Amino acid sequence: RSQLLLTRDTPDAIPWKHTLKVAAVRAGRITIAPDESFPADLTEGLWRLDLAENLRTLYAQIGAVEQLAKSKALLSRLLIHDLPSAERRALNCVDVADAVIDRAYAFLKDRRANGAQIEACLNTLKHRISQIQGPPGTGKTYTCAIVMDLNTTFLEQKGRAALPMLVTSQNNDAVDVLLAYLVKAGLKVGRYGNFANVSPSFKAAVEPYAVDELASKQLREARPDLDDKGKAW
Repeated sequence: RSQLLLTRDTPDAIPWKHTLKVAAVRAGRITIAPDESFPADLTEGLWRLDLAENLRTLYAQIGAVEQLAKSKALLSRLLIHDLPSAERRALNCVDVADAVIDRAYAFLKDRRANGAQIEACLNTLKHRISQIQGPPGTGKTYTCAIVMDLNTTFLEQKGRAALPMLVTSQNNDAVDVLLAYLVKAGLKVGRYGNFANVSPSFKAAVEPYAVDELASKQLREARPDLDDKGKAW
């Protein structure tokens, strides 16, 4: 449940707050389920609408940051603690042989990455934490895909075990676009989340990679004597 904030478009306006279910947020359009507590003059004049943070999600995020702050792990020191710039740079850098960087560059060129994308991908090999940003349409999603490809396929080719990677987003479509890239690249993927919010254009392509469905398929293959509820015939 999210909080919808409506405010009259006047300097002295006091926000009218109402907690309700937001049915969907797509392409700048917010679909909600109205009820009788809406302002009677909602159709008059100009209003400003804001969608506040989901409080349950916000408190979970705060709790995760607090736990991370208590940790003595390297990631905690880099993200949370106030370190001198020189120490932060030293902790974040990873020594990578020039020959590995050259082979990684060739690997990325084969993926048709442009110059900025190659630089961003190589930085993920040389740094523990990397940030990639850019305006819409600059290829960030594809860059994420080839970063994951680089850190799995490329490392496996060089005899190093690739570690599992987690991708998260507040937007279902962004995850599903990335999933399509990863499937095309031949990576093993699993999609976790609420499929009720998946766009119809993605649903057919995404469902085979649903974690629950993959687990059920493995169970059916291992124990064909079980029914859908896990009970033996």
